[in-house]
Amino acid sequence: MWQYITVNSMDSFHLLTLLSLKNMLINRELWGKRFTKNNFPNWTCSKCNTGFFKIVNDTFQVACDGTTEIYKFRDNFQTHHYYLRFCAFLRCNNNECKESAVITGRGNVVEEGYDYKQVEYYKPEYCHPPPAIFKIPEKTPKDITDAILQSFSIFLSQPNCAGNKIRTSIEKLMDFQKINKTSISKKTSKRVKLTLHDRIIAYGKKNEKLSENILAIKWIGNSASHTQGLEIEDIFDAYDLLNHVLNEIYDNRARHIAKITKARNIRKK
Repeated sequence: MWQYITVNSMDSFHLLTLLSLKNMLINRELWGKRFTKNNFPNWTCSKCNTGFFKIVNDTFQVACDGTTEIYKFRDNFQTHHYYLRFCAFLRCNNNECKESAVITGRGNVVEEGYDYKQVEYYKPEYCHPPPAIFKIPEKTPKDITDAILQSFSIFLSQPNCAGNKIRTSIEKLMDFQKINKTSISKKTSKRVKLTLHDRIIAYGKKNEKLSENILAIKWIGNSASHTQGLEIEDIFDAYDLLNHVLNEIYDNRARHIAKITKARNIRKK
């Protein structure tokens, strides 16, 4: 529930958070949840960031997996033993975009209601071009955008691979922020390669708050290469952080809000 607030000395960061937190955070329930043929979730098109992907009529194809195909005619085979694979074409419903995409995933059959009606549910695993998990600012450099979009395509089925792509995106971010890749060692006086961690710490001299956010993203990315791996919730955390960082650097909403706030407060003094 929104509440009325009085703007006085409130800093721009907190004001921006109050005004746009709902739009900034990832809608976690939307991604990876099961759907039926006639109830596809509202996935935002990553090309126009306006329209939603919809299933193209007559393109939704379903097949049983190998185990189901072998055993489905046996007497003891039950509905919940059905495992499915699906693929379909999607189309953006924005008439000025009309981007197409292909989606694949898995499914199963569930008996519902008093009459045990059989319903097929599906979960997406891969989509290309990917939907927009969050809107990447237009001024974001292409190399960063490409790495993020690659993670969007695979995070549902391969969170570790997605984590590696996210880590790549912040490496590229450090490049575009002109953070040195090497430095002179104090011990050997030779030039040595800086780790990503070192570069993020160096970026902290420019923006301490954002460097902390980026460092948190790096830790998530590091876990992608470790034995414990990543869960989808970890990727959502990384996306929330990355979304904030990119908007602060390439959209400057906080600065814009601060400018308006300062101007309005000065007028009232």
